[in-house]
Amino acid sequence: KRVLELTKLLIYEASSFYTLWEYRWQCFLALEESLHTEWDFCLQVLNLSPKNYQLFNHRRKCFEHLFKAGDVDVTARELKFCSIAIDRDAKNYHAWSHRWYVLNTTKDLNLLKQEIFYCADRIQDDPFNNSAWNQRFSVFQNFKLSEIDFEIDFALSQIERAPSNESGWIYIQGLLRSCDYQQDQVDKVCESCVSIIQRDGRYIHACNTLGKIAEVVDQISLALKMYQYLKVMDPIRENYWQEKIVMLSLQQL
Repeated sequence: KRVLELTKLLIYEASSFYTLWEYRWQCFLALEESLHTEWDFCLQVLNLSPKNYQLFNHRRKCFEHLFKAGDVDVTARELKFCSIAIDRDAKNYHAWSHRWYVLNTTKDLNLLKQEIFYCADRIQDDPFNNSAWNQRFSVFQNFKLSEIDFEIDFALSQIERAPSNESGWIYIQGLLRSCDYQQDQVDKVCESCVSIIQRDGRYIHACNTLGKIAEVVDQISLALKMYQYLKVMDPIRENYWQEKIVMLSLQQL
């Protein structure tokens, strides 16, 4: 117990010191102490160091141990811990990663459905929150709890708010792959791409998305047109676009 208390004091001073966390965990196992007491301690460490891998790794161990022991409240408690971290920093990758681990472990469909709307709220707050987009796609891809129509409409509505945001476009591309480029969804996305490009040709992610779709559905001329345009509008990746142009041109031979 003295070592357990010592790790607490030392972690306050060096919260990223992995060995201290491991000693603390081994002490809990040896003493068979209640892990419920770790909640307050971990919250205090969260205040000191919110983006701390060791902290969330420790929370994962606590969650796994309590979940296997049949603690019925552990999932809600762990999601609350993640929400506290995300409320303080909406792009805290460690919190989002742990949140997904908890949801994917429990596979509670009601919680997963709630997560779709939780992510929507975070994206509504900040459409550039890539972590929220990634979380929402993970839920959709693994559990298919929402219709593809609903997801694409949501993504397009957020893209309209911030057409320069790559996260929404990557999400759209992932959705189209997941539905094998269903024709009605392809038409809807392409229409949105064209509308945005006509409004302002500097939105390179719209051009890229349209080019990728055209490439997949075998409209090579349109794909080439988009990549040639991107070669000019996106000079940082000029060599990349040139390579795409060469490869597609060879396919036409």
